[in-house]
Amino acid sequence: MNTSITKTKGGWQGNTRVDLGNDLVLRITTMRGVVLGGVGTDAIVHRIERVHGYAMEKYTRHDYHRRVIQWDSRATEKNVRAQHQLALDMLDQIKAEIEQHYAK
Repeated sequence: MNTSITKTKGGWQGNTRVDLGNDLVLRITTMRGVVLGGVGTDAIVHRIERVHGYAMEKYTRHDYHRRVIQWDSRATEKNVRAQHQLALDMLDQIKAEIEQHYAK
């Protein structure tokens, strides 16, 4: 699991990448919401596809995607860091939901 909190052109952003095995990767991202405003955290599963010796992460509409947390607050470093940690504390629950999603 790799986590980083960085300041980007769009503001503060938290990113975590979790290898789920079976060529699946969970990306948890916390950032200022473009549509809803405030600070939002999404959990999205990407499939790793190998093409011509390169590994690419690909998301399709059939893959797991969930808004984990939505706060109506400013996207300061403190708020992004706190919300991202809350989402990471939910990791076991998110993984259980992912198992159910792909068991279908």
